[in-house]
Amino acid sequence: MSDDVERQLDEFYRKLDGSARRVEARWKSTPATESRVAAWLGAGVAAAAAILLMISALRSSPKPVDSPLVQTPQVPVVEPAPRPVPERPAPLPRIPTTAPVETPRPENPPPPPEPSPEKPAPPEPRTPEKPAPPPVPETPKPETPAPSPTKVASVIAVLREVDGSFELGDKGQRGKQKEFKVAVGDRLRATTPVKITLADDRLLLLAARTVLEFRPEEKRLSLSLEQGELLADLIGPGPEIRVVTKACEVTPLGTVFGVKVDAGRVTVSVEKGRVDVQSAKGRASLRAAEALQASEDGSLGAPVPADFRSLAWARSHRPAELTLFADDFSKPGLWVGEVEKGVAHAVPKAGSAAMLQIASEKPGLFEVPIRGGISVVCRSDRAGKFKIQLYSPELKTTYVRKDLTVLRGETWRNVSVDFDEFVPSDKSKPSRLPPGTLVTDLVLMYNDEPGPGNFWVDAIKVTELRP
Repeated sequence: MSDDVERQLDEFYRKLDGSARRVEARWKSTPATESRVAAWLGAGVAAAAAILLMISALRSSPKPVDSPLVQTPQVPVVEPAPRPVPERPAPLPRIPTTAPVETPRPENPPPPPEPSPEKPAPPEPRTPEKPAPPPVPETPKPETPAPSPTKVASVIAVLREVDGSFELGDKGQRGKQKEFKVAVGDRLRATTPVKITLADDRLLLLAARTVLEFRPEEKRLSLSLEQGELLADLIGPGPEIRVVTKACEVTPLGTVFGVKVDAGRVTVSVEKGRVDVQSAKGRASLRAAEALQASEDGSLGAPVPADFRSLAWARSHRPAELTLFADDFSKPGLWVGEVEKGVAHAVPKAGSAAMLQIASEKPGLFEVPIRGGISVVCRSDRAGKFKIQLYSPELKTTYVRKDLTVLRGETWRNVSVDFDEFVPSDKSKPSRLPPGTLVTDLVLMYNDEPGPGNFWVDAIKVTELRP
């Protein structure tokens, strides 16, 4: 079989020689670029033809004949795949010496050979780690018991006495009720004027058809006034009071005041002491004999003189007068003078008339009421005149009532003076003692000049007449 193949290859090479000569002739007759392309194409065609001839020759070779002497069982023989015969490269065309030959470059260069994987280095032996110390058991913390849910206890206020006809919730009440209990949200509707006594000299008066809601707190009693009129007389000690309306809140400072809700507005009037009025749009402080109006939107008006005629309904439910200051000289006190057996004796000073004086900076002797006066029970062994002086630290001036006549005799006489009769020693000050003004000094002076005669005082009382 090898001889036939060699013979066929010789014939094939002879045929290629003719092709090579023709290619060479064209190479010389065409430009350099076209000749190079033609040469490469011719060489490729020749190589392909040679490979096809060898494959066809190998497939057409005769099979060997089995020998008749040796019989073997017929076993199917699988022929091995023919090994490819190494190709003989075709002779390259001759290139003329006159023209330089450039080696053609492939358009896409072959990728670089992949690097062979490196063998992993053998793992280094691990150093045995030191065993970790056993964990120290933590000291168990004492379990704190879960806080129990807070129970909101309803606050209950105990009113000393309630007198009048009214409805509390759905129940009607009539007459006097002792130790009356009210809780948060209880609503009271007054059928007649109702008097609520909180403590001695501490009470609330409600006009008929007044509706309010109780809102007791731990340390004070809040009242939500929905309609009607309320008068608070808070002279004595006791629970704190606050009045709440849609327009404002009223917080008293040891005082007597009234609150009226009518036609979308609230009127606050102060009879004695001071109150603070606060709303969403402002804040104001009212003194005695002052009043203001507040709108439902929170607007506060300017303070104006109070008109107490609207409180006429309360006159029958409160005392006609109240004693603000009294001294009967039953024992020696702060008087500058001689006090003996319940009687004060005016003592003359060097270069001045006989006088009695008492002073108290804090909390003061009294506050000037809206209406009221001073009564002096006195006598003299010689007819004469005396005067009363009141000093106000707020105004820093003295108000005087002069020329009070006292007759000679052993009989005690009562001399009364209205507060409107006092005039200021400083003419630039208000012509009348403003209501609510604090008085810290009270002086009684007998005659303007030193001279014969004695002046005794048995009692002094400052009273307030209710408007």
